[in-house]
Amino acid sequence: MTGFELAKLVGQIPTTVLPRAERAVLRAMADRYPKIWPSVPTLAKEAGYGAVQTRKALNRLLNRKLIDVAPGSHRRGGHEVTTRYVIDVEAVKSLVPTKPDTSHRAGERKPDTFEDETRHSVASSPTLGVGPSAETRHKVSTNKPATPNKTENKTNNRVEKTLESMLLLFDEKEGDVAATTKQQRENLAPIIVGYGPAFVIAAWKEYLKQRSGKQSWPLVEFTQNFAIYLKRAVHETFELRRELFYRFPCPPEGYWLPELEFYPHTPEEVAAIETQRAWKRVHRDDPDIQKSFDEMPLNNAGILLDLLDRDAAWEAEHKEEIERLEDAWQKQQIKDDPDGTRYIPGEE
Repeated sequence: MTGFELAKLVGQIPTTVLPRAERAVLRAMADRYPKIWPSVPTLAKEAGYGAVQTRKALNRLLNRKLIDVAPGSHRRGGHEVTTRYVIDVEAVKSLVPTKPDTSHRAGERKPDTFEDETRHSVASSPTLGVGPSAETRHKVSTNKPATPNKTENKTNNRVEKTLESMLLLFDEKEGDVAATTKQQRENLAPIIVGYGPAFVIAAWKEYLKQRSGKQSWPLVEFTQNFAIYLKRAVHETFELRRELFYRFPCPPEGYWLPELEFYPHTPEEVAAIETQRAWKRVHRDDPDIQKSFDEMPLNNAGILLDLLDRDAAWEAEHKEEIERLEDAWQKQQIKDDPDGTRYIPGEE
């Protein structure tokens, strides 16, 4: 059984059998199956819960014998010794009903189809027009502001490099230079910014496979039918979509360790994070994880993938400090609540 299959199985367990926090943590662990050794902060981010709630969920999963500490490992963790876990697959299977329990979703709006999600004006904002909340705007205002010129230049460079790669691919296939105009490039730019170069290039390759030589304006045809070509690139974009489905950028208010100063975000990045966070909150308990995976919105993918890269670079830069603070935090948690049984209001 693969990690994806096991995560799908966990998603079918009703919340009446396994509480939300425990199921979310187990599903995040299942995605790493069979090599499961994430830190508590990493697991918390992937599960969508706080570090304390995640640690308590781990303890309850251990008590229910759904997971166990791997031989040769121990619960203390830390950067010197990593805690490794194993999942009892048969125990997980025993919690899955014959038919998935969908009663808790009754009355809720079904997600839009892939075509609906990708059908938007090329001149519209790639963030679905959703701005940051008042609370987030307040938090961002207390952070260092991003430098507009630097961010704008980076975006323009990315668009130009993507267009250059697309035209080179066209030349390789057609043996000719693609006819384009400034307006056509500007129309395609929001799609590149929103979906990201990787998704756009994958869709462009699908377009080139079926392109007729009679079509004289390739960027026009591609821009107008982008959703169709992106859907055809489902296999080429699987790993990218998987990364977006199971990972989430650090929130704009900063890293979970308050002692560390986080990097600034632009309003567009804040909006993209909030949109993805809202979607994941709604679909966190979907019994059909495959359906949710297939219908996940991608029009902020470029922004989110860029943020994930920046998170990784930031964490690498602060690696030693993060490890020191994580060790101190874990030791304090074990000292304050050795059994992980203290009740936290609102956890369930």
